[in-house]
Amino acid sequence: MTFAVDAIFDPDILPDVLGDSDPAVLINFYDIFLSFTAESWQELVSSAKSGNWQKVSTLAHSLKSSSRSIGALTLGTAMAELEKTTEEGAAADDLLQRISTIVDVTFERVRLHRVKIDTSSNFT
Repeated sequence: MTFAVDAIFDPDILPDVLGDSDPAVLINFYDIFLSFTAESWQELVSSAKSGNWQKVSTLAHSLKSSSRSIGALTLGTAMAELEKTTEEGAAADDLLQRISTIVDVTFERVRLHRVKIDTSSNFT
């Protein structure tokens, strides 16, 4: 499966989901996402290295939902694929390699957007 690079991050999704575009609220949610995802991703990779594919599937499910809710659509799609693959009992080492790049790019885009919101809110 290939993943759409142009849909890495859609900054319009979280305000729509929340029904709120207050910069402080958005920044808080992005910070929570970045922290939660970093921790969960490390746990997922560790679980994969030890061959605990059930744990990988559970973590992928959680990351799928949180990614989609903040607008990290490609990461959400990748996690859905990882969840499906590992639920079926298959190892997913190659898929994890591809997702690792998506995680890095997603973090970069979310952080850049977070800075943009923070900087813009200081001028209003």
